[in-house]
Amino acid sequence: MKHPLLAAAAFVLVAACSRKVPPSPSPSSSASAGLEATVRRSESLASAKKEARKRCPRVAALYAGSLAVAARDYKHSVRRGADDVDEEISGLDRVVTTAKRLHFTLDYPFEKPFEGTVTSGSGITLRVIIDAVRAGFRKLYEGTSESEIPGMYNKDVSGPYGRAFHAIGDLVIEGIDLCEADGALDIAIGS
Repeated sequence: MKHPLLAAAAFVLVAACSRKVPPSPSPSSSASAGLEATVRRSESLASAKKEARKRCPRVAALYAGSLAVAARDYKHSVRRGADDVDEEISGLDRVVTTAKRLHFTLDYPFEKPFEGTVTSGSGITLRVIIDAVRAGFRKLYEGTSESEIPGMYNKDVSGPYGRAFHAIGDLVIEGIDLCEADGALDIAIGS
């Protein structure tokens, strides 16, 4: 299986540079410079995370799919024959770990990371993890301002956690892995 963070970093590079019209001749624009810096930072972080995960002796894959960060439900798209249908994620309320506390870092798409925790006295479920990740993203986007980037589908978003080039509605949770040795959750985000 391809590592979700590398896929996310590659997707960032491709998606962030997608244009809806031919580029205008302004190579020194602040949006382009910021975008390039964000892509380089994402690639560096993905590489560092990949190395850190190699040191984890036991990784449990908890979720793989495409779940909207901004949604309030737990439905994701599933292929059924030739059709894609929205289905509730199975096993949402099954205890995935008896650990009392897990931790995660949301370091995409903003410049400054958000450190989050998941706690439970009676075991942690996938639903509780997804809720914590979504709450973390709501915190990241709290107090932000958003503007169009001429010629691009992306948005220029600025706020307390720095600058990003995606609105919260663009983001999906593509994967959640748990390093059982240290309680670290690896959250793969796509856009």
